[in-house]
Amino acid sequence: MTRSDLAGKVAEKIKINKKEAEPVINALIESINDVLAEGDNVEIRGFGSFRVRDRNARVGRNPKSGELV
Repeated sequence: MTRSDLAGKVAEKIKINKKEAEPVINALIESINDVLAEGDNVEIRGFGSFRVRDRNARVGRNPKSGELV
């Protein structure tokens, strides 16, 4: 599902047009990103939780040439 699809679903549910729903979806996603960038976690009960994880670097290979990336 894309942002546009999500905006369409939200617009349908609360009976507004899609163009009015798009800024709301964008503001929500931007707010979640801001909180995560500050190092905090986001938990929306009944929906999901978001957190930033650090992962060790890995060595990848180009499947065509086998060269290390």
